[in-house]
Amino acid sequence: MLGIHGLDRFGLAHAVIGIAALVLGLVVIAQGKGSASHRVWGSAYVVAMVLLNASALAIYDVSGRFNTFHLFALLSLATVAAGWIPALLRRPAARWYERHAIYMAWSYVGLAAALVSEIVTRIPAFQVRALIGATVAVSTLGVVAIGALVIRRRVPRLVSRFSATSASR
Repeated sequence: MLGIHGLDRFGLAHAVIGIAALVLGLVVIAQGKGSASHRVWGSAYVVAMVLLNASALAIYDVSGRFNTFHLFALLSLATVAAGWIPALLRRPAARWYERHAIYMAWSYVGLAAALVSEIVTRIPAFQVRALIGATVAVSTLGVVAIGALVIRRRVPRLVSRFSATSASR
């Protein structure tokens, strides 16, 4: 479909869900933390991520078998669950928001890394079998490194702001 290898109707649905998750994640990031709209958009992000990863686990056209991308889909599901469950249960009571912020931030970094990896695998110059693994690894690690820096700088500030506003309520 559209002249892109692996983009059948199922692949197109996976791509559309991925774009939706990226947009929803940006909306969530822009929302006031703890607000009703943050919870609504965040829930939509979680649903999109579950659908995205479920569809990723059903795609086998790259190697014909379970592969590294499937492992990352499972890791993505784990980070989404690790971020969503503390917010849902408000547990552990004193630190649920910190866990929520960190794991949801990592879920978004993973989503961005997957997007970059997918783009790299589609560039014709990198279709050489010997290069594709290295280019995917380097691009993925680059996104993860940038994400780690942003998380390390921004999340503690967000958590402390949320803690201060929660204490005053």
